[in-house]
Amino acid sequence: MSRRVVAITILLAWFGALGWLFTRRANEPADRLGGSVRRLGPGSAWYAFELAGIPVGSAGLTVDTLTAGFTFLEVVGLDGVGPSELEGRQTLRLESTLSRTFRLLVASVSANQAGTPVIIDLAASTDSMAVLRQAIPGEPRRAIERLAVSKGILPAAITFRLGVEGRLGLGGVVGLWGLDPVRAVADTVTGRVARDSLFILTDSATVDTLTGVWTPVVTDTVRAWRVEFGAPAREVRWVTDEGWPVLIEHAFGATLRRKAFELVENAYDRSRRLEEIPRLISPAGLHTVTDLGLTLAHDTAERRLLLERLDDRRVPGAAAMLAGGRQAAEGDTLVIRPGGMAGEEPPPWQQRHTGGLNSTERTVLSQALSVALQRYGNAADTVTAITLWVARDLRKDHTVSAPVSAVEVVTGERGGPEGKARLAVALARMAGHPARIVSGILVSDPRLPSHTWAEIWTDRWVAVDPTFGQVPASTALLRVMEGPARTVPMLTAVGALRVVTADPRRDIRR
Repeated sequence: MSRRVVAITILLAWFGALGWLFTRRANEPADRLGGSVRRLGPGSAWYAFELAGIPVGSAGLTVDTLTAGFTFLEVVGLDGVGPSELEGRQTLRLESTLSRTFRLLVASVSANQAGTPVIIDLAASTDSMAVLRQAIPGEPRRAIERLAVSKGILPAAITFRLGVEGRLGLGGVVGLWGLDPVRAVADTVTGRVARDSLFILTDSATVDTLTGVWTPVVTDTVRAWRVEFGAPAREVRWVTDEGWPVLIEHAFGATLRRKAFELVENAYDRSRRLEEIPRLISPAGLHTVTDLGLTLAHDTAERRLLLERLDDRRVPGAAAMLAGGRQAAEGDTLVIRPGGMAGEEPPPWQQRHTGGLNSTERTVLSQALSVALQRYGNAADTVTAITLWVARDLRKDHTVSAPVSAVEVVTGERGGPEGKARLAVALARMAGHPARIVSGILVSDPRLPSHTWAEIWTDRWVAVDPTFGQVPASTALLRVMEGPARTVPMLTAVGALRVVTADPRRDIRR
C-alpha cells in the first residue's frame, strides 16, 4: 500500500469521525445539551402572599445543594387575616433534606396556628416508611403516623424535578407520588404542562428617602411554563426551565407572586404600618369548629352549594374541583349527599389496615375495635359502632396537648378532632374498610370554620364525624382536602372562598 493510499485512508477516517461526532451532537437530547439548565443549583426566591389580591404576608423558598442531594427551606408568614394581629398571625417553616432523585429523606415542620404551636418531624426508615412525630414545645415528640416514602416527593420539589428531567414542555404530563409532611398525607399528584409565557421579574428595589416608597431597580425577563395540577386545575404554577416558581395561583384566590425581597418584606411592612392594605377579617378556615365552641347540628338533608370568591371573580369548574367522596358536581353546583355516592373506588394506600403498624399498636387497636363492637355493635353496623364509641366513650380534648395518634387516643382515652379522626380511620381499616382523614369547613356558620372528620368506604364513601358522633356527618361540612385541618394549608386551599346556597330556602352564608 502506497503512502498516498494510507494518507487518503487516514483523511477519510478522520472526516468520517468528524461527521459521526457532528451527527451525534446534532441529535443529542435537549436535556443533555442543556446540562447547565437541567441541573438544580442553589438559590432562593421570595413571594408576596395574597388572598383575593390583598397582600396578607410573604413566603420564601431556599434550595441548597449537598453531596448526595438537596436541602429545601420553605417559610410562610401570614398576618392581616384576623380581627387582630396576634390572632391572625400564622407561620410555617418546613426544612427538608432530599436525595438526588428528590426523594424526601428528613423533614421538620414548625408552625404557629393562631396561637397554637405545632412541631412535626419525619424520618425515612430502612423499610421505606416515614415516621411522623408531633409535639408541643417542651414535650417529647410522639409518633402520629407512618407513611410510605418510596419515591415520595415534596410538593415544592415537583416542578424542580420536572425541570431537571427536561419535562417542562408543551403537552408534558405530571404523574408523581407526593408526600406532604405538613398534612401527613401521601397521594398521587397529577397535572399537565399547558403553555409558556414571558414574565418580568424584579431582581432588586430601592427606597425613596423622601416618600418611603420602594421602587424596582433591576428587572429581568424570564420564560415560564404553566403547569396545571388537578383536574380541573385547583392549582397553577408558572415555573422557569429550572423549575423555580414565578407565580402560584390557587383556584379560590390564594396567590404567591415572586418579587424582590425588598418589595415582599420592606414595602409590605411599610404599607401595613400605614394601614394602606385593607384587612381581610377571618377568611374561611382560620378558626376551627372546636376553637369557637360550636356544636354541630346533625343535618342529613342534601345540600346544594355554589362556590364563589370574595372579590366576585368567577372560578370556572369550581364544583368539579371539590367533587369526590360524598360530594358531586352538577354543572356549577356542588351537591353534598349524606349517603355518599357510588363510583369512586378507594386507592390502594387507603385500603391497608395494618400498614406501618408494629405488633403492639395492632394489638391495642384490635382490642379497641372489639370494645367498640361490643359496646355499640348490637344496634348498629361496624362503621356506626366505631364512630359512636370514639365520640362518646373517649372524652373530647381540645387543648394543645391533646394526643393525635390513634394508639395514644385509645390509651389516653381522650382526643381532639384530628386524634379522633385518626382513631376512627385506624379502627375502620382494622375492620377491613378503606378509610381516610379529611378536613374542610362548616358552611352553616358565616365564619366558615375548619373541622377534621373521616370518610369510610362501604360500597361508597360515607362521611362520619367521630368528634360529634354523627353517622353520616352533617352535610354542612364541606370537604376541602385529605388530611387534618392545618391552618396554613387550609388558608391556602380555601383562599377567599365564599359559599352560597343553591336553594334560597336554606340559611347559608350569602
